[in-house]
Amino acid sequence: MMEDNMPEANQNQQSLPRSYKRRRIALVVSVLVLLILIAVGGGAWWAHERKNTAFADCIQSQKDARAASQSLSKAQKEAAKLGEVGEEQVTDPATVEQLRKAGRELAALPKQECAASDSADSLRSGAKKYRQSQEAMDKQAGLLSRAADALARSRDAKALADAKQGLRGKQDEGSKLLADSEGKVADNASRESLQQAIADAGKVDSAQPGDYVKVQANLQGAIDAVNANVQAKADADAQAAAAAAAQAAQVAQVPVQRGQSYQPAYQPAQPAPQASQPAPQAPAPAAGGSGDKHYRIGTEHQQGTGGCAIGMFGNPTGNC
Repeated sequence: MMEDNMPEANQNQQSLPRSYKRRRIALVVSVLVLLILIAVGGGAWWAHERKNTAFADCIQSQKDARAASQSLSKAQKEAAKLGEVGEEQVTDPATVEQLRKAGRELAALPKQECAASDSADSLRSGAKKYRQSQEAMDKQAGLLSRAADALARSRDAKALADAKQGLRGKQDEGSKLLADSEGKVADNASRESLQQAIADAGKVDSAQPGDYVKVQANLQGAIDAVNANVQAKADADAQAAAAAAAQAAQVAQVPVQRGQSYQPAYQPAQPAPQASQPAPQAPAPAAGGSGDKHYRIGTEHQQGTGGCAIGMFGNPTGNC
């Protein structure tokens, strides 16, 4: 039956007017042109949107990378403040080397810029580079920050331990001085102040090294005051002893001065002693006289008659 209808349909088509055929062809062509325009426009729009997306992605990646670079620079500055810390200043010397290692071969921003005139592929490539740089800088900034924090904690722990140890040593020094200075100060108030400073030092409980340093300075002042007092009393005792010794020496010299006779400063020279001369011999008695005559120096003695004698100065006396 369908076969019977086919010739009839062909006959109907052949019987259509030509104007109708032309309109149908024009419609088909218009649809095709429209589809082509839509395809071309859609492709251009898609390409434009694709480039805009790549450009925006590149710009955002660039901003994120620059922020990461700033964070890394900040971490570097903080680490640089600890660059002078040596191994002897920390409780854990390994933290010093860890910070040095974290600061080596740091990442940098790419030199590529995101330009609107660049192709989508170029923009996507730039965005990828910026993301990689950002990830590297974030990682390095984290390593630097953690290493710097570890070193700072180790340094602070050492400073706190040293401050505590220094205060304990100063307490021991003060206690010894307090015991040794008993009875040796001019003013005992300084020893009382030292005793109070030692008691205050034992009450310190802080996590800040500066608190221990401050108390240690106060304790050192009290120690210096007691030492000055001890020295003042020692000087006063020495002066008193010297004065007493000088007075005793003066008193001891008075009896000696009284027992000594006065002797003039000038004494005339004494003549040398002369040799003793023999006494003069008595002259023989003169002839014709009667009796014996005896002569003596300084005396006269006469025996018999007609005798003489020699006087004291050798002059004859009597009947000579």
